[in-house]
Amino acid sequence: MKKLMWIAGICEEKTRERIVKLAEKYNEDLKLSSRFLIFPLHVSFKRSFYTEDFDSIKSGLKGLMNDQKTIDLGKSHPERVGDMIWICFEKEEEIKMLHRDIDLFLKERYGVMIDPFDEHYKAHMTLFRDDDEGKLDQMFERLDKEWIFDPIRIDTYFIGSKSDENEYFELKG
Repeated sequence: MKKLMWIAGICEEKTRERIVKLAEKYNEDLKLSSRFLIFPLHVSFKRSFYTEDFDSIKSGLKGLMNDQKTIDLGKSHPERVGDMIWICFEKEEEIKMLHRDIDLFLKERYGVMIDPFDEHYKAHMTLFRDDDEGKLDQMFERLDKEWIFDPIRIDTYFIGSKSDENEYFELKG
């Protein structure tokens, strides 16, 4: 049976709580979908993909990710990208290198193809996605005006699987 799989990094808990609190505050009247705020705020390291070899890939990724240290992403800022609002980072080179290493590892060892999303990868955390351009514009203006955060650091790595009821397999924490 095929399972949807992904691998990502989560920023420090204190930072996640501040981001979610600010986003929820500004979303009270806009009522944008808050699904990304409920889902652990994360930076994806690979576009999600389907596999019948979940356990083997999970084990291989654990080995690959074992030596990962905390990654400092530097200062962050909100960015409006199409129908989404993202958090983007001052220093994304480490994430791009890790993303490339994961892509190549999965392709060479398990035959997981590199998706066009991965070819044009930009490290980010998604806050909101909506079809209502006006509401997204308002949210972006609110966040952009008040966005002051210390550098963001990724300190936990995880693998997710949708078919396991969104179960997360923590790799480091």
